[in-house]
Amino acid sequence: MGSEADFVAIQRMRSGRPNQDGESREYLFAGLLRCDTCSRRMDSHWVHGRPGYRCRHGHTGPRTEHAPATLYLREDHLITRIGHALHMPVVASPSLVAAQLRARHIMIVCTADGVSVELPRPILRAA
Repeated sequence: MGSEADFVAIQRMRSGRPNQDGESREYLFAGLLRCDTCSRRMDSHWVHGRPGYRCRHGHTGPRTEHAPATLYLREDHLITRIGHALHMPVVASPSLVAAQLRARHIMIVCTADGVSVELPRPILRAA
Protein backbone atom coordinates (compact mmCIF):
# COMPACT_ATOMS: atom_id res chain seq x y z
CA MET A 1 0.00 0.00 0.00
CA GLY A 2 1.35 3.45 -0.92
CA SER A 3 2.00 6.35 1.39
CA GLU A 4 -0.12 9.47 1.77
CA ALA A 5 2.52 11.42 -0.16
CA ASP A 6 2.17 8.93 -3.05
CA PHE A 7 -1.62 9.40 -3.00
CA VAL A 8 -1.32 13.19 -3.13
CA ALA A 9 1.25 13.01 -5.95
CA ILE A 10 -1.03 10.76 -7.99
CA GLN A 11 -4.02 13.03 -7.35
CA ARG A 12 -1.99 15.98 -8.66
CA MET A 13 -0.96 14.02 -11.77
CA ARG A 14 -4.55 12.97 -12.35
CA SER A 15 -5.85 16.48 -11.73
CA GLY A 16 -4.40 17.85 -14.97
CA ARG A 17 -4.73 14.90 -17.31
CA PRO A 18 -6.61 15.27 -20.62
CA ASN A 19 -10.12 13.87 -21.02
CA GLN A 20 -11.50 12.01 -24.06
CA ASP A 21 -11.80 15.29 -26.00
CA GLY A 22 -8.15 16.17 -25.37
CA GLU A 23 -9.02 19.00 -22.98
CA SER A 24 -7.07 19.19 -19.75
CA ARG A 25 -9.13 19.59 -16.61
CA GLU A 26 -7.55 21.20 -13.58
CA TYR A 27 -8.63 20.50 -10.02
CA LEU A 28 -6.99 23.07 -7.75
CA PHE A 29 -7.70 21.28 -4.49
CA ALA A 30 -6.97 17.67 -5.53
CA GLY A 31 -5.45 15.85 -2.57
CA LEU A 32 -6.20 18.71 -0.15
CA LEU A 33 -9.77 17.84 0.83
CA ARG A 34 -10.88 15.33 3.45
CA CYS A 35 -14.43 14.22 4.18
CA ASP A 36 -15.45 14.87 7.80
CA THR A 37 -17.91 11.94 7.77
CA CYS A 38 -15.47 9.15 6.89
CA SER A 39 -12.03 10.86 7.01
CA ARG A 40 -11.22 9.79 3.43
CA ARG A 41 -9.69 12.12 0.89
CA MET A 42 -12.25 13.45 -1.55
CA ASP A 43 -12.15 12.49 -5.23
CA SER A 44 -11.80 15.07 -7.99
CA HIS A 45 -14.89 14.88 -10.17
CA TRP A 46 -15.97 16.84 -13.26
CA VAL A 47 -19.67 17.74 -13.07
CA HIS A 48 -21.72 19.86 -15.48
CA GLY A 49 -18.66 21.41 -17.14
CA ARG A 50 -16.83 22.42 -13.97
CA PRO A 51 -14.49 20.93 -11.36
CA GLY A 52 -15.90 19.47 -8.20
CA TYR A 53 -15.08 16.99 -5.47
CA ARG A 54 -17.00 14.10 -3.98
CA CYS A 55 -16.88 11.49 -1.28
CA ARG A 56 -19.01 8.41 -1.43
CA HIS A 57 -17.89 7.39 2.08
CA GLY A 58 -16.52 4.07 0.84
CA HIS A 59 -19.97 2.91 -0.29
CA THR A 60 -20.08 1.84 -3.91
CA GLY A 61 -23.01 -0.52 -3.56
CA PRO A 62 -26.69 0.32 -3.45
CA ARG A 63 -27.84 3.12 -1.15
CA THR A 64 -29.34 2.12 2.17
CA GLU A 65 -31.03 4.14 4.86
CA HIS A 66 -27.91 3.77 7.04
CA ALA A 67 -25.37 4.95 4.45
CA PRO A 68 -24.73 8.71 4.46
CA ALA A 69 -25.48 10.60 1.28
CA THR A 70 -22.64 11.23 -1.15
CA LEU A 71 -20.94 14.56 -0.49
CA TYR A 72 -20.57 16.69 -3.65
CA LEU A 73 -18.90 20.11 -3.58
CA ARG A 74 -18.28 22.40 -6.53
CA GLU A 75 -14.82 23.95 -6.67
CA ASP A 76 -16.15 27.49 -7.13
CA HIS A 77 -18.23 27.10 -3.95
CA LEU A 78 -15.28 25.58 -2.11
CA ILE A 79 -13.09 28.57 -2.94
CA THR A 80 -15.47 30.85 -1.03
CA ARG A 81 -15.77 28.42 1.90
CA ILE A 82 -12.00 28.01 2.14
CA GLY A 83 -11.55 31.79 2.07
CA HIS A 84 -13.93 32.14 5.01
CA ALA A 85 -12.21 29.31 6.93
CA LEU A 86 -8.84 31.03 6.41
CA HIS A 87 -10.37 34.40 7.37
CA MET A 88 -9.82 35.76 3.88
CA PRO A 89 -13.04 37.45 2.68
CA VAL A 90 -11.96 37.43 -0.97
CA VAL A 91 -9.76 34.77 -2.46
CA ALA A 92 -8.04 36.65 -5.29
CA SER A 93 -6.00 33.70 -6.53
CA PRO A 94 -7.44 30.25 -5.80
CA SER A 95 -4.36 28.60 -7.34
CA LEU A 96 -2.11 30.56 -4.96
CA VAL A 97 -4.26 29.49 -1.99
CA ALA A 98 -4.05 25.85 -3.13
CA ALA A 99 -0.26 26.12 -3.49
CA GLN A 100 0.03 27.59 0.02
CA LEU A 101 -2.14 24.82 1.48
CA ARG A 102 0.13 22.23 -0.18
CA ALA A 103 3.34 23.94 0.93
CA ARG A 104 2.12 24.07 4.54
CA HIS A 105 0.59 20.55 4.49
CA ILE A 106 -2.82 21.91 5.45
CA MET A 107 -5.93 19.83 4.80
CA ILE A 108 -9.43 21.19 4.34
CA VAL A 109 -12.09 19.11 6.11
CA CYS A 110 -15.41 19.20 4.28
CA THR A 111 -19.03 18.75 5.28
CA ALA A 112 -22.19 19.52 3.35
CA ASP A 113 -22.52 22.73 5.38
CA GLY A 114 -18.97 24.09 5.41
CA VAL A 115 -15.26 23.50 5.72
CA SER A 116 -12.65 23.71 8.44
CA VAL A 117 -8.88 23.91 8.38
CA GLU A 118 -6.81 20.98 9.64
CA LEU A 119 -3.26 21.99 10.47
CA PRO A 120 -0.47 19.41 10.14
CA ARG A 121 0.28 17.36 13.22
CA PRO A 122 3.77 17.81 14.67
CA ILE A 123 6.10 14.85 14.24
CA LEU A 124 6.90 13.29 17.59
CA ARG A 125 10.45 12.07 17.92
CA ALA A 126 11.74 9.62 20.49
CA ALA A 127 14.26 11.07 22.94
